[in-house]
Amino acid sequence: MKKHHFARNVVVIGAATVFSRVLGVVREIFVFKFFDPWITDAFFVALRIPSTLRRLFAEGALSSGVIPVFSEWLKNKTKKEQEELAGSLFIVFTGILSLVTLAGVVFSPLIVRIFAMGFVHDPAKMKLAVGLTRALFPFLIFIGLASLFAGILNAKKHFFLPALGPAVQNIAFIAAAVFICPVLGPLQTDMVYGLAIGVIAGVILQVLIQIPAFRFSDVRFSFGNPLKNKGVKKVLLLMGPAAWGLGIMQINLLVDQFLASWLGDGPISYLYAATRLYQLPIGIFAVSVSTVAFAHFSELAAEKNIAGLRNSLVYTLRQIIFVMLCSGFGLIALGVPIIKLLFEYGRFSLNGSTMPTYFALVAYSVGMLAYGSCIILVRVYYSMKDMVTPVRCACISLISNVVLNLILIVPMSYAGLALATSISAFINMFLLFYKIREKIGRIDYPSMLKYVYKNIILGSLMGLSGIAMYKVLVRFESGVTNIMVKFINVFLPFGVALAVVFLLARVMRIKELEDVIKSLRRK
Repeated sequence: MKKHHFARNVVVIGAATVFSRVLGVVREIFVFKFFDPWITDAFFVALRIPSTLRRLFAEGALSSGVIPVFSEWLKNKTKKEQEELAGSLFIVFTGILSLVTLAGVVFSPLIVRIFAMGFVHDPAKMKLAVGLTRALFPFLIFIGLASLFAGILNAKKHFFLPALGPAVQNIAFIAAAVFICPVLGPLQTDMVYGLAIGVIAGVILQVLIQIPAFRFSDVRFSFGNPLKNKGVKKVLLLMGPAAWGLGIMQINLLVDQFLASWLGDGPISYLYAATRLYQLPIGIFAVSVSTVAFAHFSELAAEKNIAGLRNSLVYTLRQIIFVMLCSGFGLIALGVPIIKLLFEYGRFSLNGSTMPTYFALVAYSVGMLAYGSCIILVRVYYSMKDMVTPVRCACISLISNVVLNLILIVPMSYAGLALATSISAFINMFLLFYKIREKIGRIDYPSMLKYVYKNIILGSLMGLSGIAMYKVLVRFESGVTNIMVKFINVFLPFGVALAVVFLLARVMRIKELEDVIKSLRRK
């Protein structure tokens, strides 16, 4: 894949992802504005449980198995065999996810007790969390199908509609918050079920919106005996270790949630809000890049082009380093005005949640470089059908996270949980880097490290320029904090910081912006 094609695909996915992530933030505005912290704590716990299983059985693990195998089938198998693989995967995963969903609905009380044991002392919160968990479990079936469709389409180099699916899901959620929640009221404990309706409706639409893409990509589903299909067996074999590796990462989140549930009302919501913000640049860029790169990595691995794979990895990592470091410094510098603009309304403002959320955001933002790098490095292992090494690295990262959680929660409360996540992500990144040389040969680490240092300087200057501009604006507020002031306090400093980035990137000869700019000019 040529660099300009790569960049163009990243821009296409990034545009769809930007739309989706912005809508995702809008939906959280509605949640935090209309619901008290103890209600949002219960909702986010309920949403986290099927979302964790989604990572294990659907999005991450499923795509990790589907894309390499389907890429292989596209190169080496007939059209009929490709159609039989697609149909067999549909039957198998619909059945598996349906059984898991049924078990989840039945055992919801036990599941909530395990993963949010701190709720035991609050029967009302426990009861609400159990009810919402049962309402949200069917989400798993449809997100699994959406992920299967996306994996097949990505292997065929079709990225836009799969990337647009989450935006449709968020639109449904927002519509439910506006139109369904008030009808179920006036009690917040009743209104919050409207959000669950929005989640389920949205994920069904996420499946449906991808169907037209199959027509354009010339993919059909042929339904034979899935148990005899060799491709299904290959996907399942690849998914097993991938699911375990992703499961370890999800266990990290569940451990954080478990410990936060003992800290009273609010910490789970603070961590969730901060997570939404730091994952915004990750979702917009790192995930977009990894989606395109994974299909390319898999193609190179199938051709046994190790040199090409190594060069592609270095090219991709340079982009990730540039964007993730700038994003991390930007969130630390402008986190307070961003939180005020997005969330400081209604219940969120009345409960004084701005600064607690910012403290969590700073702790998470420290790890931006590691989060983005791990996403890319893991995809290289998966493209070479090595699912075991990422699992081993993730196991060490999990142990580190648990130990750090227990150490840092005492002096830093919930912010210590976020900082432990960042540190353990760096541990995972270093391990993945260390082992990757066994697969693709030695990377020029001194050159890569020099590039990191250069971007740390750039990010620091960018952050300082943003802070300076924000401090100037605050002096002229005169106590007025309407929506326009909040908007200016974010976007004027952001504009100054962005201008500094463009200027310094040219001065320091950081060329990663050029591919995207050239791609946009071609379009």
